[in-house]
Amino acid sequence: MNRALAPLVLLLSLAFALSPAASGGFPGFSPTQFPIVQSRWPVQPVGWAFSIWGPIFLGLIASAGWGLWRRRTDPQWQAMRLPLTVSLAIGTLWIAVANVEPLIATVMIIFMAAAATVLVTFTSQAAAARGHATLDAKRLMLPPDSLAGFPELWGCIAASPTADAPVKLDREAALQAF
Repeated sequence: MNRALAPLVLLLSLAFALSPAASGGFPGFSPTQFPIVQSRWPVQPVGWAFSIWGPIFLGLIASAGWGLWRRRTDPQWQAMRLPLTVSLAIGTLWIAVANVEPLIATVMIIFMAAAATVLVTFTSQAAAARGHATLDAKRLMLPPDSLAGFPELWGCIAASPTADAPVKLDREAALQAF
């Protein structure tokens, strides 16, 4: 059992939450950053749709702190820490990379999603091993494993014209995109 993973998850959760401030934030992509220049975006999320990141950051930090304090040696928490560490480490660098090179940032999201998928698999196996279809409150493992995929999920929702997150849709530009 690697006891260093619990403090590393907390450290990376803090770094992940602070990365927007450290990198100057993410103002969005410039049309000239892509191989095919985009003159108009078919879908543009409204600015406040990204406010979901506040609860995500707070949940990750609170959960990592709880995991370090109360679940440092719990084997079920240990199983999910390595994939969470990978996802957080890549995610911490994402904004800085996305501001410069969107194609590399896209590849980074794929790796973050893969790590989150592994993480969800470990969580499901841990719940099944305890004889529960879902996680119970006594063994609260909810925030890190349930929020691990949220950066990727909310990124997709924020950019999706069919999602509940409000977006500005330019119908003409959307038709040209297809």
